[in-house]
Amino acid sequence: MILKSLFTELFKRGVVMVTTSNRPPEDLYKHGLQRVNFLPFIAILKEHCESVSMDTGIDYRFLHGPTMQTYFVRDRWERDVDVELNAIFKRLASEQNDIARPRTYRIKGRDVTFRKTCGHILDTTFDELCARALGAADYLQISQSFDVVLLRDIPKMTLSIKPAARRFITLIDTLYDNKVASLVLISLSLSLSLSLSLTLFSCSCSRRDQVRSKDSTSTAV
Repeated sequence: MILKSLFTELFKRGVVMVTTSNRPPEDLYKHGLQRVNFLPFIAILKEHCESVSMDTGIDYRFLHGPTMQTYFVRDRWERDVDVELNAIFKRLASEQNDIARPRTYRIKGRDVTFRKTCGHILDTTFDELCARALGAADYLQISQSFDVVLLRDIPKMTLSIKPAARRFITLIDTLYDNKVASLVLISLSLSLSLSLSLTLFSCSCSRRDQVRSKDSTSTAV
């Protein structure tokens, strides 16, 4: 493959490479299409690079994160979480120089409307963001327009909603990359939801999709 030829030449010329990955070298492109053609590149990496695990067991993203609860679960034993989210929205909205109202953005020639916004706060649902035909450009606009997103009614991820689930991954990646605070309301426990999502996408979605983990590996010469 191209990567093997490229890095073979780089190493021949004495290039020093320092890189990070959320997987160790042997797990790169795991379950990928025609991965057997990728394996020679992994061999080149392991021959010329030293792999150092940087997983300390601490998720540093949460050390200085928000003190308020950021995810809520709806089930028959749960308190009225919608009331709690409504209270959070009301409190955050009180700090904005705006009123709660719909807002429409013109994105790539399309009008995209969100039913409930206030200043830099977006109160929305899974269906509004993921069940309709939105994409990366729309989610980037959201991340540039809002500091906080309240995302309600996230369902169990199944094959029947695979297109919406793929959009959900893109949405969360975009919000995270742009440091947008997210409060989510899901329909089952977080650990079970993530477990189901990981199983679904590792087996059924495009081989190019990757699920991020907090583990990080540094590979260096």
